[in-house]
Amino acid sequence: MTTVLISGLGLIGSSIARVIKQENSEIEIIGSDPDDESAQFLLDHHLIDDRQVFTNAVPLADFIILAGPVSVIIRQINELITLPLKPDVFVTDVGSTKEAIMDAAKPLISEGVNFVGGASNGWIGQIGKSIRKAGFV
Repeated sequence: MTTVLISGLGLIGSSIARVIKQENSEIEIIGSDPDDESAQFLLDHHLIDDRQVFTNAVPLADFIILAGPVSVIIRQINELITLPLKPDVFVTDVGSTKEAIMDAAKPLISEGVNFVGGASNGWIGQIGKSIRKAGFV
């Protein structure tokens, strides 16, 4: 089973969860967000299957989508460098500041992690294509 971690369950993260579930309900989605109310709403509506702290969810994920504010995305990229990752994990983001995000991702990429900086314009289409291209749907 494919496991997707979505970190940041606001408008963009929850929309991505909805698209993934519409494409393939068998994909397990783990949500990570400091807002208990948002996470519980998504759990109650079966848009995510589980909620975990980011650092606990990362080792379980085949596909990681960073959907928080840019400052959080950069912090999480730095955390990913120190966490155990699945060998073929695919990481992307929906942040709007590509230069800062891609600079932060350089050490991750140099370690061989599949990181693709997402575009803030048309992010759902891009994420959907990335998931399909990686063979998750």
